[in-house]
Amino acid sequence: MDTPIIVTPSAILLTLLILTSFVALVFLCVCLYKLIRLLCKVNKFVDDNVAPITASIQKLPEITENISVISMNVSEISESAGDIAEGFAGTTCSSSEGGIISTITMISNLIQTVIQVVRRFTGADED
Repeated sequence: MDTPIIVTPSAILLTLLILTSFVALVFLCVCLYKLIRLLCKVNKFVDDNVAPITASIQKLPEITENISVISMNVSEISESAGDIAEGFAGTTCSSSEGGIISTITMISNLIQTVIQVVRRFTGADED
């Protein structure tokens, strides 16, 4: 008594569907396992670095304040450099236009401008 095996298209499709479902289930399990391992590593990394991260975050206001002071100093320096450049623009080095008196006057004006720049930069304005 042999029982014949009948293969129908619907049986083939059902078998393929079951096999595909099994493969998808295994793939999902592997992905979940890897995700759990990744989250464990991230959690360990965060736990190990809580103190440095907190210290860095607490220093942020001080850093922003320092950046503000630096930018103000740079703007003052650039303004002073502009003043010095304007002082140079009106001067000539020709001795025929005023002689030694004009040269000494030019040098004294230059020294005075440099002193003003240094005072502004160091905050020692005593004028």
